[in-house]
Amino acid sequence: MIRKSGFIGNERPPLGERQNAGTRPGVKIRGAGRWRVPIGWRMSLGFGLFGVVVSVQFYLTRDTLLENGRLSAQVDEVLTPSLDALHDLELTIAESETHIMQWLYVQANADTPKRRRLLAIQDSIIPAQRAQLDGFSQAWTPDMQAEWEELKYQLDHMLMLYGMIQRYLPDFESYNDPALPMTARGEVLRQRGDGGLESVYQAIDASIVYLNAANREMTSASMARMDQLSRRLRLYAGNVAIGVLALGALIA
Repeated sequence: MIRKSGFIGNERPPLGERQNAGTRPGVKIRGAGRWRVPIGWRMSLGFGLFGVVVSVQFYLTRDTLLENGRLSAQVDEVLTPSLDALHDLELTIAESETHIMQWLYVQANADTPKRRRLLAIQDSIIPAQRAQLDGFSQAWTPDMQAEWEELKYQLDHMLMLYGMIQRYLPDFESYNDPALPMTARGEVLRQRGDGGLESVYQAIDASIVYLNAANREMTSASMARMDQLSRRLRLYAGNVAIGVLALGALIA
């Protein structure tokens, strides 16, 4: 006799087997009991994480580029021009030394080209160079600024001695009085122990050497930092590429 249940005689399976077989006899359900994230959720999660990674990368890149730009501006607008200005000042002082020695020992009028050149150096060229370096010094280290103040003091002393010589020997006729050239030369020699011309030149040279070395050190440090920032940018780009691949695998 055939029952309505579809099983004949003893062919009806035990109760436990029917419960483990699924919802219907003869139908196999793959992955029964396994929870899978819907594809929509996975895509939303993947794109959300991708947006976070890109945002962080944008912030880090922007911050790095800003710092790189600041360092580049410091090198281009302060450090390199400072070196050039110090070199120009050094040349100007060396030229003035030649002219003042000529003024001290060679009889001539004040309107000769060399003496007019010395007056121009005193009255306009050195003051302009000082003003330019004063502007650059705002970005220097405290030690460099202190050395610059010492250099300016020595420059003032040098110009004071120049003025003293010129007052003793203002024109051609002043050399006719032997006492005036001797007094001027003696005054310069007397003041050497107190920082006269020779000592002034030595102090100026020492300050310029120090400032040049410090400027080069700051320039090298800035360039090294810029290289470091460039390497950091490349690292960021590599991390983003890896993140994209990882997110792609997660979405898949």
